[in-house]
Amino acid sequence: MKRWWMLCTVVLLACLPGLRLAAEPLSTHPRLWITSEDLPRLRQWASPQNPVYTQGLRQLATWAAQAMDNHDIPDDDNGGSTWSAINTEEYAALFAFMALVDPDPAARPQWAQRGRTLLLHAIGRADTCMRATPPTQSGAFCTIAFSVSDRSRWTGAAFPLAADWLQAATTAGGQPVLSAADRATLRRVFLVWSRLSLEAYPNPYNNPPEFSLPVGTIGEPLLRLGTDLRRHRLRFAGNNYFAGHMRNMGLRAIAIDPADDVPDALTPATYLRRNGAGNIVEVPLESGPGALRGLLTDVLGGWLFVQDYLLRHDSRGGLPQEGMEYAPTSIGIPAQFLFALETAGYADQAGQARWGTQVAGLSTNPFYRATLFGLIHSQSPRATPSGFGLVYRPAWYGDGEQYYQNDPIDILGPLALHAMRVGDTQVVDAVRWVQRFIPPDGNSGFAGRTRANGSSGDVLSSLMYFLLFDPNSPASLPTAPDPRPALDLAFWSEGMGRLLTRTGWDTNARWFDYRLSYNAVDHQHGDGNLFEFYRAGEWLTKGTLGYGNDGGATDYKNGVTIQNTLGASVDPNGFLGTRLRRGAQMPQNRSEGDPVVLARSEDPRYSAVTGDATRLYNAWYENGDATPLAQRALDVAHASRSVLWLKPDHIVVYDRARSHSAGRAKRFWLNLPDRLPSLPQVSGSRVTATTPGGQRLFVTTLLPTAHSTAIVTTDPIMAPDVNGYALGNEDSFIQTRSVNGQTEKYATRLRVEADNAPQDVRFLHVLQGADAATPADGTTLLASEALAGCATPAGAFDGAAVASQSAWFARDLTPVRGCLALRMPAAVTVHTVTGLAPYAHFQVTRELIGAEQRLVILPGGPWMADAGGVLRYEVGSTPAATAWLVASATEMDFGTAAIGSAVDRTVTITNRGTAAAPLVASMQGDTALQLGAGTCTGTLAPGAQCNQTVRFQPTTPGYRSATLHITSGASTAAVTLRGIGEPGGDVLFRNGFDPTI
Repeated sequence: MKRWWMLCTVVLLACLPGLRLAAEPLSTHPRLWITSEDLPRLRQWASPQNPVYTQGLRQLATWAAQAMDNHDIPDDDNGGSTWSAINTEEYAALFAFMALVDPDPAARPQWAQRGRTLLLHAIGRADTCMRATPPTQSGAFCTIAFSVSDRSRWTGAAFPLAADWLQAATTAGGQPVLSAADRATLRRVFLVWSRLSLEAYPNPYNNPPEFSLPVGTIGEPLLRLGTDLRRHRLRFAGNNYFAGHMRNMGLRAIAIDPADDVPDALTPATYLRRNGAGNIVEVPLESGPGALRGLLTDVLGGWLFVQDYLLRHDSRGGLPQEGMEYAPTSIGIPAQFLFALETAGYADQAGQARWGTQVAGLSTNPFYRATLFGLIHSQSPRATPSGFGLVYRPAWYGDGEQYYQNDPIDILGPLALHAMRVGDTQVVDAVRWVQRFIPPDGNSGFAGRTRANGSSGDVLSSLMYFLLFDPNSPASLPTAPDPRPALDLAFWSEGMGRLLTRTGWDTNARWFDYRLSYNAVDHQHGDGNLFEFYRAGEWLTKGTLGYGNDGGATDYKNGVTIQNTLGASVDPNGFLGTRLRRGAQMPQNRSEGDPVVLARSEDPRYSAVTGDATRLYNAWYENGDATPLAQRALDVAHASRSVLWLKPDHIVVYDRARSHSAGRAKRFWLNLPDRLPSLPQVSGSRVTATTPGGQRLFVTTLLPTAHSTAIVTTDPIMAPDVNGYALGNEDSFIQTRSVNGQTEKYATRLRVEADNAPQDVRFLHVLQGADAATPADGTTLLASEALAGCATPAGAFDGAAVASQSAWFARDLTPVRGCLALRMPAAVTVHTVTGLAPYAHFQVTRELIGAEQRLVILPGGPWMADAGGVLRYEVGSTPAATAWLVASATEMDFGTAAIGSAVDRTVTITNRGTAAAPLVASMQGDTALQLGAGTCTGTLAPGAQCNQTVRFQPTTPGYRSATLHITSGASTAAVTLRGIGEPGGDVLFRNGFDPTI
């Protein structure tokens, strides 16, 4: 009764008598990833004219059949929980798939029999161990870890996929391939595995243990928004193991029919699991009728609910919190599960009414569609040689072992298959292009990827390739157009605080990125306020690729280190102690709180961002922690960075670092390129580094005026036994050398340390990228002056003059609306001032004083700071009174809406300019998206707002998009609108408890 009540609470009115609930999901097979309606089309695709079939899927299946006949499959499967040369379950799924799509009816039963043999080989062994008296975990496929460790997240989906697909297959005599006894065996094993998954680490109930809730809790209580103030439990829903448990439980439940979800005489009464102390114990097995499918309540109302909320809130923006290496599992796995929910009939309007909109996450959660474009923006402008062929070098973040963009099919495959179902051709075509050209070896390696590249772990990926590449579509061909030039030049992921911006999509483009996010879960790094710069085919500076505590430390991430308190009770060589010795940001889940991106500006001439990372440097202590206050790592009073990219080749970086105590070392770190055997050269306050391709990076230190500069290639804190994996491979910023007969990796790093460890210090650096023969531009330190009648004191702003430009930064972080006086050489003609109040208006006058000039900036007037508080002034320019329209959102997702229904959303338009704005509202795109009522008519005064309603009213199923334009002269506020029309049903619940999300 309790669980029924909780479910009704989640879906609100869905349990009221007389209210129409969801139609039943599909009762036929196949239903996971493909349905019977897909089979005629797929059999047409399985033709000799389709190279993805003949050179890919068919060739893979033929090889696997030969390997099976030679007993390599399954004999080479170790049945373990991690890596195996052969994963039997993947080949069972491959043969089951071929049993459905092979165009030869006579061949299908043969494939089906192979699939059954392999599936029952693994399942049968597990079943035997489970039914032993007492149960045992000795033997292949029998360990507790098998269903919850690495192999389960890598290939665990193959078991239910094979089971589902084989239930649609028949023998040559027309009988079901899987007998009733086979299905009973599957049910027994799936039930035990799912019980283990339900309580495995991490789960939404009690891993980690603080704020534990009973297993089976669903809905809002799992978020713990009122108790887990650091949102640690919520954020663990983005963990790759969490995703694997969720998907596997869900797919197992859906693969088994209700009629088969009943106990039989062989169902064990108990099973083995690990208790909270890590000991193996024998516990009762809940095995009554519906016990397996009943776990969908936990999966959909609990696990998926929490993860969906995370991706709409803390991690919103399309980039996964665990980073590049774990994206295929942390995000790809949920996408695979969501696509299965869609094909199985759980994600339509009726399914959403019953379970919540999280079941239709590929349609309703903006995160997933943004993932595609975040991945594209994360790729380097050109591919470069490697040991794996030509590869793209992404703007990496998080743990990493090999520095190149691996095949993203596990993420993008399900996104594109969903887009095919709803008619989102932009996504489908873009994914096809990415999958052909972005993975290692690009188009040259395409055929190999479609047949798993000879790797057992890539078999399901090959199925994705076959399902994705329609042989009749021009977008499937090598001549398909590159989708990137049609995209914006900048991408912002709010949840990850990630800016990716470039000068163009050509191979010679300049590319800048920045990152500042929370550091709460596995595989995140101490990279708050990291920035990187790529130019003409090479990185000029970047964070080094690394893994774990040392590889993820701030001094390897172009950051600032600030010495903190190393208490007597802290092991100096432990997880926390090594970070404190470095002065780095705290390791995973030890930071005091979240950082904040305070301001961000994007302009064709510059990009600017300011972030406060203070709370990443101090440690978190639980209530009741016995550590004395004086021994706690809480001494960092302030740590923030403002960085300004003056396009195309200059970057100015301003860091603020303050401690509560004096005598705390403060250091600026920057990774430098190597052109061995020579190292970067130091001349006064300037460092010159040369890339392998001959480009030059000039780094000039202007502040602090009293500092020491060093080129560092050693790391006394990094222990030799972690060096091999702490620093990654295929990264040009990581070199190797022999030390005492052992190979050691190292990075070449610039370290600038403030002399005498001042309590409060500012760092100011100018970076310049240049061709081989280009000299460094001159740089000059600048400071603001006092102005009569002005409350802003002298020195409130520091600045740098470089070539003909000046860049200015507020010494402290309070946005300035008042007056400023800025003095600099008269030759400077372009001035960029950061740290002002967003959209504030100013009067700017220029005074010549001998060989210098002074800019006087007063409140009020025709000059206006942008959304990030940046004012750009060019000598000789005259601002005209203009309107500047800003929309409250640049994108709006309606999710799914029933055909015939109408869903309204409201956009707020603000005139941030200095002139009145005569407004014209228009829509361009699909007619299912229409202008509604609103006040955005007539003229909008400066500073005024209006509201415009837009309506999504689909009349046919499928993906629909349009753009709302509110225009006044040269100023246009544009909002991209998207929605999906679906038949029937009423959505009664929206995850996140906010109907606008």
